[in-house]
Amino acid sequence: MKKTEEKTDEKTEEKTEEKTEEKTDNKEKSKDSEKKDETKDSEKKANGTDKAEEKKPVVPKVTNIKEDIKTEAEILDLKDLSKEQFKASKKRLKALRDADQAKVELEAAKNELESFIFNLQDKLSEDGGVHQVCSSADEREKYNVMLSEASDWLYEQPDDAKKYEFTNKLKELQSATEDLHKRVYEHQERPKALEALRYTLNQTETFFVTVKNMSDLEEPVFTKVEMDTLDKLINETKKWRDEGLAAQAALADHENPHLYVEDIFRKVQELDREMRYLINKAKNYKPKPKATPKKDNTTKTEEGKEDKTDKKTDEDKEKETTETEAPETTTTTDTPEKPLEEPNVEAPETADSSSDAAPDTKPEETEDTTDKGKEHIEL
Repeated sequence: MKKTEEKTDEKTEEKTEEKTEEKTDNKEKSKDSEKKDETKDSEKKANGTDKAEEKKPVVPKVTNIKEDIKTEAEILDLKDLSKEQFKASKKRLKALRDADQAKVELEAAKNELESFIFNLQDKLSEDGGVHQVCSSADEREKYNVMLSEASDWLYEQPDDAKKYEFTNKLKELQSATEDLHKRVYEHQERPKALEALRYTLNQTETFFVTVKNMSDLEEPVFTKVEMDTLDKLINETKKWRDEGLAAQAALADHENPHLYVEDIFRKVQELDREMRYLINKAKNYKPKPKATPKKDNTTKTEEGKEDKTDKKTDEDKEKETTETEAPETTTTTDTPEKPLEEPNVEAPETADSSSDAAPDTKPEETEDTTDKGKEHIEL
């Protein structure tokens, strides 16, 4: 027990000693820091005074000194070309451009010839292809020999060969295989052209039927000549098509065709042109205006005039008898110098001939009496 107590006493003493030492150290540190702060403050004050002294400007004396400076220019760039050098350089550049262009065109001519040879060889060797259908075995053999020779010739040419040599060789091959290409084109395009002709014929026939039904009108739009022309064109086109198809069916595919696509489209254009002409005429057609019934009115007025003249003749006879018995009374009626106005003979359109005659009798009677009086005075 004593030992343990002694140990604890020693430990406590050691701790107290350590604490005292730490306290002394802290105090020393605080003192040191205070000293440092004091030195800093003193330095700041000293610096402040120095700055204040520096702020006071010292005005220097300005003196202007002038001196002539000599300069020399040296051109380090390329000098300008003379006229002769400029022309020579332009010719040189043009020659280089022409050489590049010639090289490009030469390569294009070689590629075009090579592609033509390879494409035709592939199409001729294709089983069931159009080129095999449109050519016989002998023709295919001849074409293959010709194409192989052209291929050998192409690869044997030197690098400095001219462009025209390859273009001429290509033209020879194209002219030799022209019949084959025509047969292939006709074989591929003929069904499309026949379908276009069939469609145009059906359209034209329906138009003709509708127009024919309208021909019974009082004022038909189209004349008989135009209708007959369209009908004749339709029948001739049908006949031509049927005969051409029959002749073409009798030929083999590797033979030159009888019915050409160009002729088929020409027939289509003829039908279309004739139909469009009639359609435009129907669009621009204007019916003639109906005549007003003036003829009937004129007949009525003429009849009315005839009735009036008959009545006048009867009245004139009576007045003549009265004038012979009493001539003095007639002379008094002939005194006015102004002639009387002629009455309106034409009757209105709505009035009848019997009603027209009644109001016109009085002025006409006065005219008759005046005329008779004049005759009596002359006697």
